[in-house]
Amino acid sequence: MDLEAALKQKVPGTYKCRVNTLLISLDEKNAKALELAIKSDLSPYAITRAARSEGLTLSENTIYRHRRGECQCAKK
Repeated sequence: MDLEAALKQKVPGTYKCRVNTLLISLDEKNAKALELAIKSDLSPYAITRAARSEGLTLSENTIYRHRRGECQCAKK
């Protein structure tokens, strides 16, 4: 086992962003609402609660990573 080598292989931003995946799957009205919420100062907790109430899967950590540019979206 070589943990050091394994950690060096993990490059931030190599996974598909769930925020982007979700935005693509939503209709225009809901995608715009989610996009505005993520760009606002609304807490990730509030956003995920609203999303889950509508049957959508989204986590607070995903929103944090997206806001910090640690996902594939930042590379576009």
